Amino acid sequence: MLTNENFQFGFVRREINSGKSLVILSYWPWHDIFLKFLNILADLRKKVSEREFDNYLSLVFKKSIPDEHNLINLTFSDRNGIIIQELTFRRPISRELPSIPENHNLNLFYNYIEPKTMIEIFAALLAERRIIFVSSNLDKLSSCL
Repeated sequence: MLTNENFQFGFVRREINSGKSLVILSYWPWHDIFLKFLNILADLRKKVSEREFDNYLSLVFKKSIPDEHNLINLTFSDRNGIIIQELTFRRPISRELPSIPENHNLNLFYNYIEPKTMIEIFAALLAERRIIFVSSNLDKLSSCL
């Protein structure tokens, strides 16, 4: 997960064998949903042609975002109508804070960061200091951001 100065979030999944990456840019901080979607896209990319994959991405891009707490269904079917991949999720409520155990990032944060370090991070955030996170594990690093 990356952010830029416009508070746009970037979610990345690198494909080891092809050297390519799948990237989602969004103003919505739906970490769990986008990471799950990237995993599904990576699996789908192995099963279908590049043209079919591109068509699917175009359809997903054109889908409208529903009201809060409503379902979003993203389905990929073959020519015969047989469902190959499906993702259904509920749009998060903007005013709700993430919770444990539902939120993957929060779980990783609490599992890998020592309590003393958590307090130091929160104190630095409250003091509006700049914080640099460094890790050899991208998943852990992304979760802590």
